Amino acid sequence: MEHTPMDPPEPTGPLDLPDISLPAMPPTTQGADADPGDRAIVRELQEATGVPADAMEAVFAGDESLIELRLPLADLSRLPTAIGALTNLQRLDLSGAHGEALPAALGTLTGLYELDASAANLGQLPPELGQLTGLRELYLHGNQLREMPPEIARLTDLQVLALGGNLLHDFPLQLSQLPNLEWLFLDGNLITYMPADVGLMMSLRRLDLSGNRLRQLPPEIGKLHALERLDMRGNQLTALLPEIGMLTNLRELYVWGNHLTHLPPEIGTLTSLHRLYVGGNQLTHLPPEIGNLTSLLELDLSGNRLSELPPEIGNLTSLRELDLAGNLLTGLPDRVSNLASLQRLDLNGNQISVLPAALGQLDNLRELDLKFNSLRLLPSEICMLHRLQVLDVRGNTLIRLPDALGKLRDLIALNLEGNRLESLPDSFAQLTNLSMLDLRGNALRRVPPVLHGMTIAELYLQENPLR
Repeated sequence: MEHTPMDPPEPTGPLDLPDISLPAMPPTTQGADADPGDRAIVRELQEATGVPADAMEAVFAGDESLIELRLPLADLSRLPTAIGALTNLQRLDLSGAHGEALPAALGTLTGLYELDASAANLGQLPPELGQLTGLRELYLHGNQLREMPPEIARLTDLQVLALGGNLLHDFPLQLSQLPNLEWLFLDGNLITYMPADVGLMMSLRRLDLSGNRLRQLPPEIGKLHALERLDMRGNQLTALLPEIGMLTNLRELYVWGNHLTHLPPEIGTLTSLHRLYVGGNQLTHLPPEIGNLTSLLELDLSGNRLSELPPEIGNLTSLRELDLAGNLLTGLPDRVSNLASLQRLDLNGNQISVLPAALGQLDNLRELDLKFNSLRLLPSEICMLHRLQVLDVRGNTLIRLPDALGKLRDLIALNLEGNRLESLPDSFAQLTNLSMLDLRGNALRRVPPVLHGMTIAELYLQENPLR
């Protein structure tokens, strides 16, 4: 996770127990009441794990100083019931544990604010989980959960809930009763339907529903005015509802890999959007309102059916990355020259035969991917891209390169594989930073003389008719 929505108190020091199977221990193993046999078990655990003896004693003595405990890969069925005496525990890590259920004794850890039981092969959750009313972060991703217990609705302080990678078929309705929930991860489940109750989750800032089987979103999604990130990748959505435009605080929208045929004009109201990923859909055109997204930094339109771009694309003056790979584009609008902040442009796998001279005005461009198009020539203006570091034009039909190509002094990697080049321009010698040059599969009859004085770490000349 990038950050947590709250700053937890600093622990006095976590107790990290490696992969062990804890023997069942009776509640009498607390403090001075522990009998010699129980202390012997503690000593054996201490010797097996290398954990200091006094710290190990603290686990079973209810030591008030213990606020963080890690038991990765533990056997849940053998956790000592004495663990329930650690009433000051704030963080408990059971990630990677093995067992089908969490022990009911955890319900007494009322001071707990973070519980990680991810990848623990859990098939169900105990009702006692609802007693942890102070819990703020709950990580249950990577289990075998098919439903959530009704008691989950009692966790009204919960801010982060991770349920990704389970077997949920339905959106758990209890979650709509968690008024403080800010981050909800339901990715990688089997959810086919989103209820209208999702509109009650007014505190949500991040919602991840990627990798499910959703065909549509309810209109009530538009009520989530605090939402900053919405991830719907890898579902079966055929359309985005107009209500998507009501999410005016949205910074990131991911709908890659769905069945979208168009974007609603209301997308243009998302003026706070920084990242828009709509690749891998079936878009045939873009609404002109896309030009209203002037805060956009990254735009992924790859793998669609776009044959042209609207001129309004030139309004995206903050854009740093534009991915148009795998479309049906035959050209670019001249207003692409307005994308002054652009650093990466991917046009791989289109049908472009001519590039506009305006491309040369992209002063900040670092990477330009033109592979697998229909280019016979590169415009001379491409030599004005003085910050360009990576240029890929493999798989075209280039017959020559611009004479002034040597002006690209920052160029590090140049891929010219699979073209029809017979020579290189003399200015090539000025590419002193070039470390990778791929000339495979061209029409070179001899090694270009200009290469003899150059030091290039990776040079590929195979599949040429060299004599």
